[in-house]
Amino acid sequence: MKNSDVDTVSNLIKTGIDPNIQGYLSRTALMLASMSRHKEIVEALLKANADPNIEDKNGNTALIFAASYSTKGHEEIVKILKKAGAK
Repeated sequence: MKNSDVDTVSNLIKTGIDPNIQGYLSRTALMLASMSRHKEIVEALLKANADPNIEDKNGNTALIFAASYSTKGHEEIVKILKKAGAK
């Protein structure tokens, strides 16, 4: 991940974009960032009121995606999501 990725997300949030918009397979930016271990983007989205409990087309949440992996980066994302109220 590059700093420009975080900057891009931050700029989109500043323009008022809804952080809970669902795209392909009804996934949100928070889900994608959680899958990809993008801690700074996860934090920025949560700060912008992204809902960690939105489900995709298959019933998965950002927490489920983060918990599906066993790498150190994903464990940290799981903690961040749980602190934000993910169930």
